[in-house]
Amino acid sequence: MPGRPNFNAIVKQTSQKALEANPREVEAFTKLNLCNRGLVIIPRLEANLVEIDLSGNGLVRTTGLANLHHLQKLVLTSNHITELQDLTGLPALQHLLLQGNFLCTLQDVGLHMLAQLPQLQSLYLQNSDTSQPNPVCSRPEYKSVVLTTLTHLRNLDGERRPSCRDELASKADDSLPNITKLSSDEADITKFLPSEWDAWLAEDADVGTQHAHSDLHQAGAATAKALDECNVLSGSLKDELAKVDRLLKQ
Repeated sequence: MPGRPNFNAIVKQTSQKALEANPREVEAFTKLNLCNRGLVIIPRLEANLVEIDLSGNGLVRTTGLANLHHLQKLVLTSNHITELQDLTGLPALQHLLLQGNFLCTLQDVGLHMLAQLPQLQSLYLQNSDTSQPNPVCSRPEYKSVVLTTLTHLRNLDGERRPSCRDELASKADDSLPNITKLSSDEADITKFLPSEWDAWLAEDADVGTQHAHSDLHQAGAATAKALDECNVLSGSLKDELAKVDRLLKQ
């Protein structure tokens, strides 16, 4: 029976392949996908990584991530993590995904540790539709305590911080009259939205909302197509009614 694969060697080999493919741009190797590899511990990782996907493994602890000073996105979904540890060495971390783990209490989440990550903007302990929740998500004080402790957080479980939503909503009020005047010739409704919405739509592009902007364009185009089809059907119906009228008069 083959032994457990050496994941430290896998990481090293992957790095070497990237280096050989592009020897003059070593820094281009900044994203690493180790999902569904059967990992039970986090292997030693390259210090220049910006994104790491460790989802779908058997990780219980988050040790082994120290000194990844450039890391911006960490995906740890669908593991067996019961407590967050040793994340203070990630000063550039912006997005932390932890859905589908076993964090039972707010202490397990390590809020005071996360509060020391100045760039952290998005935290997912469950999906926006409440699927894949950690047990802590069912606690009544969960959201209020997290948002109160992590004052710099802008997105919790796919939901904007209330203050951010209110600001965007107030700036959208002036745009609503223009949107209601939208015709089939003006399928792109995004041009009527406040300029701040472009940044909002793009801000979490890598954390579950990367298709939001394109979906908005597609929805407008689909609406325009439906209106055109209705116009064609309406014309056809008028022609048929005219034929019936002529037959009745014969």
